[in-house]
This record gives sequence, structure tokens and C-alpha cells, in this order.
Amino acid sequence: AVEHQPDFMSLPDPIPVPEQFWSFETDQPFEKCLVCSRNLLEEPVPYLIEKAYQRGEVILELAICTPCQMEMMQEFSATSLKLVQHFMGEHVDFGDRYRRFLDEFDGDLKPWLKKCMILGDEIKPDSEFRVAARCIGNTVDPGLPPHAVSMAALEAMMKVLSPQTKGFLNDFTERYFGVPAGEDVPSILPL
Repeated sequence: AVEHQPDFMSLPDPIPVPEQFWSFETDQPFEKCLVCSRNLLEEPVPYLIEKAYQRGEVILELAICTPCQMEMMQEFSATSLKLVQHFMGEHVDFGDRYRRFLDEFDGDLKPWLKKCMILGDEIKPDSEFRVAARCIGNTVDPGLPPHAVSMAALEAMMKVLSPQTKGFLNDFTERYFGVPAGEDVPSILPL
């Protein structure tokens, strides 16, 4: 059997950034990169939206442009980068996820946020978890479908990071959110 290869003709219509990925502080789409303040809605640069939930409440949220995210990754130790890539490679088939998104997306992103992308465990609304989406302008980038990550997956990922990288993530959280993250759970996903 020939494996289904997605092509540009099969791409879904542009998907507006859903309200779940809007800022809970403003009830509007994110407009600026947390780090460089670039206008995310006017410049055609990809950016990541991430929200952390605890017991049904948003406890942290951010939007960060890809250039700033790439700059942050340079602060990670070489060992951490290699181990995170290996960890993700063992747990996530991004190509399969993209193909399934093209084949199965029906306009509702909720099914893509019901299970942890990494471990496959169910995301319970009253638990602690993260959701993330890569966007361009006011649309979701279908190349990396929105996803959820459970606390168990975050904790497993943190075990592969070096003390240097954990320190960088903790400093980032303190600088931009005013609170230290601690050693076990990152402020943002190290992806």
C-alpha cells in the first residue's frame, strides 16, 4: 500500500486561532512576543502560544516568536538539546501527527487537546497540563497541530535536562513572570 503523502492541495482552510489560545488577561488574541514585543498579528513570523493550566485555571501564558524561541534554545546546553530531541523522537511521530491532522481535522481542535502528545495519557480538565499551538498571524499553523502535554510528560522531560538548562528556564520564568519555576517543572516547554 502506498502511504498517504500530504500535499498542499490537501491542506485545510486557514484555521483562526481559537479562543482557547487567546490571552486570558485580555480575552483577545495575543498581539506581542513576550520577549521582543514584535507584533505577531502584523508580521508574518511563526510564533508559539503556550498556556499552563492547574485545576482548570490558567496559571501562565505566553506568546513567543520563532526567532526569540530559537535564541532561547541557544541557551540550552548541547547535552540538553540532544536529549530533548531524542526524548521527543522516542515519543512523538510528528509526521504521523501532521498526516492525521490533515485527514481528520473537522474544524474542532478539542480532540487534539484531549490526550498528551508525548505520553498519550488523557488530559483531565482539573489536572495540571500545558496546551500549545504554533501560529502565523491570526491562524494556526497546521504543520504543528495544537497539542497538550501532561504534567507526567513535563516531569519526564525535565529529567533529561542539564542543571544549566533548568537554571536558564527558571531564570526566564523569574524574569518574565516574577516567580521562580523550581527544578522539576519548566515555565515553558523546552521544545
